[in-house]
Amino acid sequence: GADPNAQMRSGATPLILLAQHGHTELVQILLEHPKCDPSIRDVNGASAIYFAAKNGHEKILDLLLQRTHDDIDKYTAKGSWPLHAACVKGYGLAVEILLKYKANPQQATKEGKSLIAICAEEKHLDIIEILLNQLGGSAYFTQSKTNSFWPIWLASARGYFDLTHRLVELGANPKEMLGQAGATPIHFAAHFLNLKAIDILLSIDSSLVHLQDFTGATPLFYACQKYTNKQCIPVVSKLVNTKSINAVALLRPLTKRAPPQSIDDIQPAIQACFFITLLAPLDLIPSSSSDLSNMLIAKGARRRKHHILRFMHSNSHNNHKREQEKPISSNKKNFDALV
Repeated sequence: GADPNAQMRSGATPLILLAQHGHTELVQILLEHPKCDPSIRDVNGASAIYFAAKNGHEKILDLLLQRTHDDIDKYTAKGSWPLHAACVKGYGLAVEILLKYKANPQQATKEGKSLIAICAEEKHLDIIEILLNQLGGSAYFTQSKTNSFWPIWLASARGYFDLTHRLVELGANPKEMLGQAGATPIHFAAHFLNLKAIDILLSIDSSLVHLQDFTGATPLFYACQKYTNKQCIPVVSKLVNTKSINAVALLRPLTKRAPPQSIDDIQPAIQACFFITLLAPLDLIPSSSSDLSNMLIAKGARRRKHHILRFMHSNSHNNHKREQEKPISSNKKNFDALV
């Protein structure tokens, strides 16, 4: 009879073709042949099992895994594998079938991203529940910073309210910092102006509003950097009204270097103007020129005080642009020189 494992130049076999397109009955017929091998891979390292998982053909996937599951976690040439493909596509039943046949839920991409993080990025909350049940729930979040931080960071940054809440319930640490900048989930929620994620994080722990990254920047500072976006106003309002915050303390990040998300080609004095004018309507800084002047002098801002005061009293952003003085220096300066 015909060889069921005969391969094309691409490496595809009849079984790979059928698994990819979901022909369950034909797959059953081929698997009745004793020599039919589901583990054969094409030139890209993808097997029939991989294609069944990637395309959500659960019945075919189960049939193939009944025959063999020795290489269930083997990577393709592009760094994927069956469980990864099912997680990316959001096929929860396929994930459950793969886990039943001992697929490794802790396997990560070659870049180090966990399956939990991938599901958080794709907003597949149901699959996160499946994986965490397999991993032992909250124990998962004590294993490494990468595992514990990335999912909640992604959920916070993208404003996934339910996912953020569930991840914290399961043990994710909302105070965990990321990388060289030292930003936390609420920093990124503020940076992306996701009010719902900020709401849930602050409902869990209101002290998160005071967290500083390694540069000294608070979540409020991250939000204020988005001053050109109208969504900045409710986010700033939420952050400043969560706790009684000292105005001078809010200015403290300006004494340190700007966080990585700052816009280098905007003059620091102008950034400070926007920062302060956002706070003024919320009664967080003195409204009078003299009081503000004294506060800024106390912070060592004599040289650029007039830029800030002038901007506060301009009628509009357009008026300010017309009246703006030339920059104090042609050299780019960061926030170290501001106050």
